[in-house]
Amino acid sequence: MDHSTATAYPRAASRSWLEINVRPWLAVTLLMFVAAMTLATTSYIAARAERRLIANGTPRDATVVGLGRDTRQLPRDEEVRATLEYADPKSGRTMTSERLLHRKPGGLVALKQVLQIRVDPDNPSIWTDRAEPPPIMQSFTVPLMLVPVVA
Repeated sequence: MDHSTATAYPRAASRSWLEINVRPWLAVTLLMFVAAMTLATTSYIAARAERRLIANGTPRDATVVGLGRDTRQLPRDEEVRATLEYADPKSGRTMTSERLLHRKPGGLVALKQVLQIRVDPDNPSIWTDRAEPPPIMQSFTVPLMLVPVVA
């Protein structure tokens, strides 16, 4: 004779999730699941857009005209905020844009330095300084760290 609680008390097992002491934990679990899924979705969309830009963007030479600090040179071990000037792929007019340059361990960025960037031909204010896309799993690092919390 089988005396497992799942077969002996199916109604009690399903009702336990609705008890007053369990409801807050169930709500927190659902909230963390929604947060993890939202973070994973936004990370995937951003990674896909950057991959598209790297593959289909118009290559341009950009000149560093500002580094956000009173310095002429910064290491690229961390992301660096830089202002770049480059030519619009369609009209040829000079564009100025300030964004973060991606990390390049051991690299330097200096004023008046020329960088190779890829510009979106439809929206020239969108560009990337990456030549190769990062691994797709790098985009899912934080959402994957939330899986044990949700579990």
